[in-house]
Amino acid sequence: MNFEYSKLESDRFQKKIFKIQTQDIDVKLLQKNIIDNEADIVFLRIPSNKSNQIQKLDLLGMPYLQTDTLVYYYSDLKIYEPKELINKDVTFKIIENSEVDKNEVRRLIPKIFRNYTNNYFSNKYLNKSDITKGYIEWVIGYCEKNEGQIAWFVKKNGLNIGFATCSFSKKNNISEGVLYGIDSDFSGAGLYGDIIRFTQSYFKRLGIGRMRVSTQVQNFAVQKVWSREGFFMRESLSTIHINSFLSYSDIKKNSIKLKISHTDIENFGKISGDFNPIHFDKESAKKLGFKDTIAHGIIANAFMSKYHGIDNPGHGTLFMSYRYKFFKPLYPDHNYEVEISFPYLKNGIFLSVAKFYDEDKKICIIAYSDLMNKDNY
Repeated sequence: MNFEYSKLESDRFQKKIFKIQTQDIDVKLLQKNIIDNEADIVFLRIPSNKSNQIQKLDLLGMPYLQTDTLVYYYSDLKIYEPKELINKDVTFKIIENSEVDKNEVRRLIPKIFRNYTNNYFSNKYLNKSDITKGYIEWVIGYCEKNEGQIAWFVKKNGLNIGFATCSFSKKNNISEGVLYGIDSDFSGAGLYGDIIRFTQSYFKRLGIGRMRVSTQVQNFAVQKVWSREGFFMRESLSTIHINSFLSYSDIKKNSIKLKISHTDIENFGKISGDFNPIHFDKESAKKLGFKDTIAHGIIANAFMSKYHGIDNPGHGTLFMSYRYKFFKPLYPDHNYEVEISFPYLKNGIFLSVAKFYDEDKKICIIAYSDLMNKDNY
């Protein structure tokens, strides 16, 4: 399971983003990688026919959501003959690494992808304007003469009306239509199909035997074109975003001390009626593998309730939901440090993430709280 840091996306969204594509979800290893790397968001992809494994992520104790299903279509260029272009007045020009061409990319992208949806758009924690900037970076990256990459403008009557970015490997005998687009003012009339035909022909002339393209499953229009142009669906992947948020915060992080006394535990037992022996009898706790009696887990929750209700966001704060993942118990009369961050804050709605560390700087608890405070923010 290759846990890969994505510098491009991390820089774009200003969060620590990692990627992983796997046939089998190993929750224990995934959890370790997330914590060790203090990951903010993980983009995980798994074959759609193994989507039953997604429920394993419940054991992470971290928020996640499925953001899209990616489908791959393949064309066998060894036997398929690309059709002629429909629009005889359309030409293709390689995008140069010049400011003139880059500015044209910056002009075209926002219009072309105004209503386009992908896995980024499904995650509310990713800024939508950064997604558009990402497309611009992506296309410009293909005009920098990197080996195995090429990009063209689609031109009509002297105007740049679209683009095509492709990658290819002669060694692996495969090419890929990575990102295509046509200005909405010129859509229709078979222009998108002409991009497909042109790139198929280009790579067939290079002697490359296969070509693939991909999109989100809901993008029906392009899939209809691909099916007409000799492509067949061969693969689909489910995309999941794990919003762990172990580094990023919209506002300054806060670090506070916590020490739970035996009196605190006794008082909570009286209030709650929870006199489970593991909280009061050392021998009972040791039988379950603990070195001493342990605090009620809900005491950590009460500590966070006090912090959010009194300190930040402060008076008037309401808890809408919360999720706690316990890695190690909290022992009485031990010193703990709690680091609190707010990776999301908008219109009085907050996501709070609290990490409880023991004296050895090992994580004991990660707590996620959805809060509302309309008065102070």
